[in-house]
Amino acid sequence: MASVVTLVLVVAAGATASLPAWGANHARITGTGSSWAANGINQWVADSARQGMQVDYTPTGSSTGRKDFAATAVDFAVSDIPFQGTDPVTGQIDTNQGRPFAYLPIVAGGTSFPYQIRVNGTLVRDLRLSGRTLAKIFTNQITNWNDPAITADNGGRVLPALDIIPVVHAEGSGATWQLTAYLASQFPADWSAFSGLSRATSYFPPVQGRAIARNGSDGVMNTVSAGSSNGAIGYDEYSYALAANYPVANVQNAAGQFTAPTAGNVTAALTRATIDADPASPTYLTANLSQVYTSPDARAYPLSSYSYAIIPTGTNNQDSRMNTGKRQTLADFLAYGLCGGQRSLSVAGYAPLPANLVRAGFEQIRRLQTADPAVDLTGATSCPVAAGVLLNGDNQTAPYQGAVTLQVAGGTAVHLLQTDPGAPGGHPAQATDPTGHRHAWVFTGTLTGIAVSDTRPDQPGWTLTGQATDFVAGATTVSGANLGWIPELVTSTSDAEGTPVAGPVVLPRMQVATANGLAEPGNTLASAPPGSGLGIQNVSAAMALWIPDTAPTGTYTSTLTLTLISP
Repeated sequence: MASVVTLVLVVAAGATASLPAWGANHARITGTGSSWAANGINQWVADSARQGMQVDYTPTGSSTGRKDFAATAVDFAVSDIPFQGTDPVTGQIDTNQGRPFAYLPIVAGGTSFPYQIRVNGTLVRDLRLSGRTLAKIFTNQITNWNDPAITADNGGRVLPALDIIPVVHAEGSGATWQLTAYLASQFPADWSAFSGLSRATSYFPPVQGRAIARNGSDGVMNTVSAGSSNGAIGYDEYSYALAANYPVANVQNAAGQFTAPTAGNVTAALTRATIDADPASPTYLTANLSQVYTSPDARAYPLSSYSYAIIPTGTNNQDSRMNTGKRQTLADFLAYGLCGGQRSLSVAGYAPLPANLVRAGFEQIRRLQTADPAVDLTGATSCPVAAGVLLNGDNQTAPYQGAVTLQVAGGTAVHLLQTDPGAPGGHPAQATDPTGHRHAWVFTGTLTGIAVSDTRPDQPGWTLTGQATDFVAGATTVSGANLGWIPELVTSTSDAEGTPVAGPVVLPRMQVATANGLAEPGNTLASAPPGSGLGIQNVSAAMALWIPDTAPTGTYTSTLTLTLISP
């Protein structure tokens, strides 16, 4: 049997994001730290500036950010790892030096491996590498792209006899920590023989052979993509390769699949992260990633991780740098990042935080008010319902005992808001245009208010699919294939039994030329195998629409049909 609900999708070309109502009494704040997270943070800085807040962020590297914070040289820092005590390479002391602080997760993402391999002048875009091959590349054991191990990873395809040029970070970097933590955990013999270390480090050991060290994420990416760098491979957050339209290696996971660091694959992997949930712990809300590396999920990208804001929690007597105005700006800036700022992350190459970390992040923001009761948290207590373009639907089928039904909450809203064209990912090159001259505008939003209720104790099980028509504005039509989604199960308000699962990521055609987006039928939003799903399962999806930048302004309308199928 099947239940069908149709919803109207509307997007106004040229729309911009609305921001929450913030407290008054803002003062300028400065921060330093992670270049891994910088593209996402800089988008938030630009959004906040339009509302009159001044936030200066300099991506000096995670290690420098932690050092600046400890020295009371900045108001906040961003780091991909917690304070480490003593770095094993440099011997530098890495502690907070007595300054009261708290960690606050802000973005998730994948440490990717951008590379340049050209065959007869054409860039290879489908490289596959196992974890062991990566370990041997960055420990100088595999030095040529025609190595048999690389050939085996790529199904017998022999790459050209070309020297490998590893490009590493010269500064203390969270990306270096994430790579070396993976190597130390999964390939300890290779890592210790190369580095003399048994643990991770923020500072890559002195380069050897053809390796090159560069400062910052931009420095690594610019070197890998330079005309003289054929054969290069580096490591960095996926956002940088995405913004440069450069390929990254698909890395083999524990399930034997080669996966890319897309938002869906990062989210799948990070379900295995162990979060320190003890509010009294000095590492509260930081993650142990050891089980992420070995996740059995076929979608998982193994080098997935979080980045953290380090915020000051001391009173005026404990922290001479802070005052009410600075704490107010920091509270409102981070509240936006945790809420509205998460919507644009998947477009920029990151993954949105799960709901539990968003809620915990707001609790950390409250510590700014604890330090200074004059801080106004009116706009920094939770994610408000943002203003924007609505996606409305009413389910006309009332639930009844012993049935499976599709429910759409009245007033359900999806906000398809345009990503700043000046930000990374806001004006990407059109994948289907071989000249690379045409581009796209990107709109994002979240589909919520959808639930499946199954009250059949003897035969639960269902599949929920979606299909979108073309978007139309007057005489202009934009294919529904340019609409994609990242499905997610909403666990906080669900009680479905068994093992319901979110559907696979669907990418817009303008992002990946071979994709059909949501235009074709049968795109699974969520499903419960036979015997599962008894109860209520709420589902959601992060949605992304790419339209040609040549399309005229106007209101584009499409119909999304959700179909619930059950035996």
